[in-house]
Amino acid sequence: DSLDQIYVRYQPKSTAAYLVEAKTGRLLAAGQRPTFNLNSRQGIEDLWQNLLVETAYEPGSTIKVLTMAAAYDHHVFYPGETFMSGKVEVYDQTVREYNRFGWGEISFEEGFARSSNVGMVELVNRMGNQTWAQQLEQLGFGQTTASLLPNESAGTMDFSNPVSRTMSGFGQAISATPLQLMQAFTSVANDGMMKKIQYIDHVGQEENDRYQVQDLGQMFTPEACRAVRQLMVDSVNKPYGTATPFKSDETQVAAKTGTAEIANPDGPGYLQGEKNFLYSVVSYFPAEDPEYLLYIFVKQPQQLNGKIGTQIVAEVFHPIVKSVMINQ
Repeated sequence: DSLDQIYVRYQPKSTAAYLVEAKTGRLLAAGQRPTFNLNSRQGIEDLWQNLLVETAYEPGSTIKVLTMAAAYDHHVFYPGETFMSGKVEVYDQTVREYNRFGWGEISFEEGFARSSNVGMVELVNRMGNQTWAQQLEQLGFGQTTASLLPNESAGTMDFSNPVSRTMSGFGQAISATPLQLMQAFTSVANDGMMKKIQYIDHVGQEENDRYQVQDLGQMFTPEACRAVRQLMVDSVNKPYGTATPFKSDETQVAAKTGTAEIANPDGPGYLQGEKNFLYSVVSYFPAEDPEYLLYIFVKQPQQLNGKIGTQIVAEVFHPIVKSVMINQ
């Protein structure tokens, strides 16, 4: 219902929402638009794809959740340490903040809440971009999740260019499916232990439940994950946070937003114009001990109606959170 409303109101090229049981990796609910009726095939001409696994895209700033956790574990900054936001040179490229100018000298913690690209570049440089690339490989990027769903994409992680390795720290030069992203995000929800995302509840009779939680390895320390979740809470609750539209009356939310450019399908570079972005959010709730992971994206809304991308995503988010918290 939430997806239907924004699909009509803002006319995105596509949109999807996925709800995961954080402690087990169970995919509880999934929806996408465009969609089609499995029985009548009505709507199949609009999109015949399972966006969960068949479409990979640059994740944008949601990946900073993982960058920050890795930075904590590699001890490359100390609490309250500051950096100069605004712009930074990455080999022959200039990386700027989304507001083009930055916010002066700020702490890395505030930089995360403000979604600073420059801060993430500095952290990746301190870790070493090869070390960061290895972390992404361990988290499952560049390979399928072995979901057995048809046409699952492995995404892309071509790091032959060192610029790409560094820029992946803020979500560019890498592509991933929603399933890959959510599987990696389970690690931060579970104090470092990554869970396999599974969609089969049972086989045969319901009393013969075959569902088994699968741990995929300890990706981060519990201390790093708790610190990052608190920064995600700050991103929601602090007035300068990019995730303020996701503050909920139902529960404490930890969230990180993403605004990703869309690669030009007809050549190098990215599509231009205010409508050519993929807006997303990864969230955990309740934040202090996550039970749910909710991931939502809205791609290329054609009618903004005076809203910014995160506000559009929030219109999907709030009814889902309210329903979950009331019905759990």
